[in-house]
Amino acid sequence: MQQDDDNLTLTQEHRTARLWDPLRIVAIFIAVSIVWIIGTDWLLQQTVANADLRAQLQTWKGMAYIALLAALLYLLIRQARNSQQALHTEIRKQHALLETRVQEQTAELRESQGRLRLLARRLDNLRESERKRLSRELHDQLGSDLTQLKLDLETARQSGAHRAADGADPLESALARVDSLYEGLRSLAHRLRPALLDDFGLAAGIEWLAGDFRSHSGSECELMIDIDDLPADESRDTALYRICQESLTNVIKHAQARTVWVRLFTDHEGVTLIVEDDGRGIGPSAPEGAARLGIVGMQERALTVGGSASVAVRREGGTRVVVNIPVHGWSAAKPPP
Repeated sequence: MQQDDDNLTLTQEHRTARLWDPLRIVAIFIAVSIVWIIGTDWLLQQTVANADLRAQLQTWKGMAYIALLAALLYLLIRQARNSQQALHTEIRKQHALLETRVQEQTAELRESQGRLRLLARRLDNLRESERKRLSRELHDQLGSDLTQLKLDLETARQSGAHRAADGADPLESALARVDSLYEGLRSLAHRLRPALLDDFGLAAGIEWLAGDFRSHSGSECELMIDIDDLPADESRDTALYRICQESLTNVIKHAQARTVWVRLFTDHEGVTLIVEDDGRGIGPSAPEGAARLGIVGMQERALTVGGSASVAVRREGGTRVVVNIPVHGWSAAKPPP
């Protein structure tokens, strides 16, 4: 119904605009002027015989023509002003309508982004829960089975019944393989979800990441942690742990750094994690790919817990990752280092 009314209004405005078209007005004025001049001259010649009266009437005819011209100009100016005001009104109306639609779309977009972030946080929580379950099952069940297998092999080795005629002991290599499998199992379980992150907190988890980085990269990792009074929070601690893990992984894959600095501390706003390296880095201008997706993943993970993450190129060379996560209802007892 509203659309039909709008269409009717636009049709009427279009007809009015055609009626007051300047070319149409000029053509009508010229035609009327010709008819007026020729017609009135002919009429005066036929009806008025007195020359003085006819001259006076000619003067009145000219004055009437001037008055008609003035009236026409007035109407044109008035119509132009009315059209200008109508145009301004329509522009303001459309502008207000556009602003309303933009605000509505912006609100819907923000609501959608909020729902997506909430969904991402729930997925992260589910993923971490599944990792925790798999890690414990690997450590408890398979670790227990490997331990029992090693004990059985050790018993068989001590009995000596399996020893070959040349004195070789085939169970020695089997025991070595069991030890290797057990160490690999522990490493896999720890990478899925380190038990010390749940049992001993964020500081212990970051320390393990630094040690694991040293052993796998051969580079130096200087660690500074000062969060003794920080209350535990599983979502926040997991986010910081995973961001630190992703940062160190990027250093190994892309940076070719000799030294990495990891700082974790609290300030008056919350907790801050800084990971820096002296390599070639990846920076925020890295091409689309795994590295860039890793940066976006770190930023989104920080956003899901109400924080922020930024990646920048260091002036000295390398890359700096800075993560800030506020801790509401808490203030640090110490100033940041």
